[in-house]
Amino acid sequence: MNILLVQATPPAQTWPRGLFRSHSVPLGLAHIGSELQRAGHTVHIHLQEALLNTNGGNLQAANDVYLDLLRTLQPGMVGFTVTSPLMPETYRMATRARETLGEDAILIIGGPHATALPEQSLAECAALDGACIGEGEQTAVELASSGLSRDIAGLVLRDGEGVVITPPRAFQRQPDLIAPPAFDLFDMGYHTTAYPWMM
Repeated sequence: MNILLVQATPPAQTWPRGLFRSHSVPLGLAHIGSELQRAGHTVHIHLQEALLNTNGGNLQAANDVYLDLLRTLQPGMVGFTVTSPLMPETYRMATRARETLGEDAILIIGGPHATALPEQSLAECAALDGACIGEGEQTAVELASSGLSRDIAGLVLRDGEGVVITPPRAFQRQPDLIAPPAFDLFDMGYHTTAYPWMM
């Protein structure tokens, strides 16, 4: 399956004034990407902030790149990782993904905000199918392999007008079993370039 993992930016009206601009690799996405690759899936990553940092803050151009990725890759699953400041743009990007890919694609949200407020996240964005709670590596692999299912631990899924919460996923107590970060999915030239906030 083609899978697209996405990290949005804070709302357009605040970008980039007064924000901490990190070039760090988002390790959560890197680990999830690695596990998905190990399971035989083709993974692509779209970092909206990195794109804006390299194109002079041209949001329209970054949006065009994102839409072109959706149309070209036709991913069967799109995963969004979010902290709370990224939610408005994540909702917008999820809506564009749904409009572009149709109802068959799985659109899932994960990360700190989704873990803290999964039901609110789904209520606020009709395009999303579900929210991943906690660590997402194995959840993502099972979603890609089995589709949306109540048998997958660590999810909040839509169920008619409400939601169903699957059992919590057990903690991985053997971290050595997790695949190393998939740095090959990132533009490491960008991520290793010196920037003003890096010591």
